Amino acid sequence: MRYYESLYIVNPNYEQERLDDVMKSVADKLIEYGFSIINHRIWGKKRLAYSIEKHKYGSFILLHFETESTENLERFERFMILQKTILRNQTVSLAIKPEAHVEDEPVKDEEQKETADDSSVASETKEKSNVGSEEDSEEEPVIEEEIVVETEEMSAQNEEIEEKVELAVEEETTEEVQE
Repeated sequence: MRYYESLYIVNPNYEQERLDDVMKSVADKLIEYGFSIINHRIWGKKRLAYSIEKHKYGSFILLHFETESTENLERFERFMILQKTILRNQTVSLAIKPEAHVEDEPVKDEEQKETADDSSVASETKEKSNVGSEEDSEEEPVIEEEIVVETEEMSAQNEEIEEKVELAVEEETTEEVQE
């Protein structure tokens, strides 16, 4: 059994429905040529290294497939090149069988719970800040004082640098005059 990976780039302006149609036509052609699909998924919209047909971005689609013979591989490559919806494609041979990609939907549910927890923490923080508004007003001048101290230090450093530059310029002009 031989394994292949094909990466193709589709117009970034296509909506999900249109991307699904392109993916379906590629999958149908693969099945017609006798290949079996392992993975076929949208990798995402990414910036291109250079413009292709005036597009700076492209929707990347990753396809893993396997076959017994390579008879129809050239026909598949030709099909991909002739598709107007596909901006670029590249197919490479793989040494080992790729793992089937599984969508991480349970993680999404956990992320939604985390965001809900974060929003409840944020609302609690707002309530606490309203209750302790006197404490907050005392902290603000401390921050302002730190900023003032930092700006004073920076201005002192800038003055030192300016003095060094002026000395260097004076030395250069005196050397030129002496020559």
